[in-house]
Parts: sequence; C-alpha cells; structure tokens
Amino acid sequence: LGFADVGGGRHHLMSVPVGTALRDALREAGVTPGGLEFRGGSPLRDVRLPGDCVVAGGEVALYGVGAQPTVNPQPCIRCAWCVAGCPVHIHPAGILEAAQAGDRTAGERHGLDACIECGVCTYVCPSRLPLLAGIRSLKLAPRAGG
Repeated sequence: LGFADVGGGRHHLMSVPVGTALRDALREAGVTPGGLEFRGGSPLRDVRLPGDCVVAGGEVALYGVGAQPTVNPQPCIRCAWCVAGCPVHIHPAGILEAAQAGDRTAGERHGLDACIECGVCTYVCPSRLPLLAGIRSLKLAPRAGG
C-alpha cells in the first residue's frame, strides 16, 4: 500500500495483510486520518474511498487530501479549458450545470454518456469547479420516465 499525505507532504510504503481496514493500516504507519479524505488510484480520477474500506491485495496507491468544499469556490468563467482538455470532446461545464439543475437530458446533450471520467476537466479548471463530481452525480441520477 502506498500512501501520500498530499497536504502534509508525507509518503508511506506499507506491506499490509489482505483484509486490513484502511484506517487500521494508516494508524500502524502513524498517520492520523482525521480531517483527511481518501482517494485511490490516479489523483486525476478522484476515486473516493471510505476509511473503513478493506485492502484487497495487489498494488494500491492511496492519497489523503484535506476535506473538499461542498460549494463551488468560484463561478465558471467560461474559459473552455475543460472542453479543450477533454479527450472525448464533451462539455464538462455544461454537464455540471445540468447536474446542479437536476436535468439529465441537458447533461446528455453535453456528452454525459461519452465521459470516461478521466478527471482532466477538473484538473485544468482555473475556477476549481467539481466537474468530475458533477458528472458522476448526474450519471447516477435516474433517467426521466424510468
């Protein structure tokens, strides 16, 4: 298990038994998980993990980051960097607006179903909008009439 405390600037490489809870493995390494949110895999993918998840084996990359704001810190400035950076050429900011409005149909018009959830849009956004989180929430929303 590789763990990077992004804010604290600490890194740990641990060998832990399969079935160990994440919080227990971090406690053994001397990491206090209070106030941290956990992400697995590539930082761009923003895969959030609960502290009670279990190490399942194989190589695991884990990142601890400070709690993220629930409200957009800045509005979209319409720079289109998310569109330019998108490898499948969708409109992530349009999908975020659709997610905030609860309008899955509008999200689909902006390319919701083509999104591969790579996280590039969130990474390049100068307003630090939660684009990937909005896309994921809209993908989980029920379709109209179904």
